[in-house]
Amino acid sequence: MTFKEKVEASPVVFFLGALLAGFVAGMSTYKAILSMAQLTTISQHDLDTLRAKADKLDHEAEENGAQTQNAATIPKIVLPRTWVSERKSVTTEDGSCLIHLDYVSVYDVELSVAVGAEQPQKFKNVTPGTRLSVLTQGAVYYVDVHEILEKQVGIEVTRQSIPSSTKK
Repeated sequence: MTFKEKVEASPVVFFLGALLAGFVAGMSTYKAILSMAQLTTISQHDLDTLRAKADKLDHEAEENGAQTQNAATIPKIVLPRTWVSERKSVTTEDGSCLIHLDYVSVYDVELSVAVGAEQPQKFKNVTPGTRLSVLTQGAVYYVDVHEILEKQVGIEVTRQSIPSSTKK
């Protein structure tokens, strides 16, 4: 009886061989992916050491008076992407901004943006993929025109607060 016949005759040996072949194939694939993506693996100890160094540098920066970004200046979505029809209006979730679609064509849109009690700002020939900026005293509103479908426009509004200057 040859080696091949012995392996084929024993289901346990055949099954263990198949498992070994699968494991080797999986490890080879893993190594190839790491190589193609130019990634490397590190030990948990090295990761913990790097995190400790980063925390130490952050702490030193705070002690030396380095300014960190104020949470109020982080942009906040005040109107998630929504569809608005021609000659209709939509208000942001916080009620601070009103967008009115005056005209919608296949290629562009005309709209007006009113923030608070200020006069509306009109925008003409706005194409999909455009970001409009509306500057107010305390914030910048970004109106993103995503897409136009028939007589509707997909828009999203983001507000970024402007930090007030502090005098020393």
